[in-house]
Amino acid sequence: MELQDKTKNINCTCYYFSMPNNKSREQQYIYAIEANITFSNGLTIPLLTEYLYRDNNQLANPSGKQDSETTAFERMAERLKKYFPRLKILLCMDALYATQSVIEVIQKNQWQHMINLPKRKLPDLAKRLQKQKNTRRMIPNQAHYRQRQQEFYWENHINYGYDGTLEIHLVACLECYDEVNKQIGEIEVHYSEHTWISSIPLTIGNVHELCNLGARKKELLEDSINTEKNRGYRYQHAFFSVFMLSSSKDFII
Repeated sequence: MELQDKTKNINCTCYYFSMPNNKSREQQYIYAIEANITFSNGLTIPLLTEYLYRDNNQLANPSGKQDSETTAFERMAERLKKYFPRLKILLCMDALYATQSVIEVIQKNQWQHMINLPKRKLPDLAKRLQKQKNTRRMIPNQAHYRQRQQEFYWENHINYGYDGTLEIHLVACLECYDEVNKQIGEIEVHYSEHTWISSIPLTIGNVHELCNLGARKKELLEDSINTEKNRGYRYQHAFFSVFMLSSSKDFII
C-alpha cells in the first residue's frame, strides 16, 4: 500500500492509504516515546509512555504545531522523578536526545546517561573524540565480546553547553568481526564504530559495563521494535520514537 501525506507536513498525523481496490482510507497515528526497563538477560519491560500532542485542537486545526520528542521527554522525566524520586537511573538514549536541554534535565534529576553521539549533529565533539583514537585499548582478558574484537578509547571531563557548565565524557568502541556474505557465501571482515556521550567518567574498569552491558542493550529494544514493524505485526516507523531506560542500585540491571 502507498502512504501519502494529506497535508504535506511530515509531522502531521493524518494520512491516506491507497487500497488495492483503488479506494482510499484515512488513518491517524499518534507519536509517542516510551521508557523501557531492560534486564541483563535481554528481557525488556515497558515502563512509561508519553504521547506527543498538538498545541491546537486537531479537528479544528489539522495543521497545528506538532509536539517534539525532546519536549515529550521533559514531561516524561517529571513523571519518572515523581514515581521514583530516589531511584538511581541510567538512561540509554538515541542520538536524537543528544541536546543540551535533555542533558540538563538528566543532571537536574541526578540521573546518569549514555547517549549515542551524533557525529554530524555534533561535529566538534566527534572530532575531539577522534583525536583520542590512537589511545584505544582492549579490555584486559576480554579482547572479544559477542564474537567481536573490541577496542575502546575515550576522553573525560569535557565542558559542554552554551556556557560550558555541563560536564560530559566521550567514549568510542571500535569493533572487528567476521560475517558471511549471503550472496557469495564467503566470510568477510567487517568494521564498526559506536560512540556515546556519558555522564560517568570512563576507565578501563567500567567501560565494558557502561558500553556493552548498558548502552548496547538499547539494541535489544530496537530489535523488538523491528519485530513489530517487519516480522508480522506490520507496524510502521511512524508509530513511535523510542528510548530505553535501564535502572537499578548500580545503574544497570
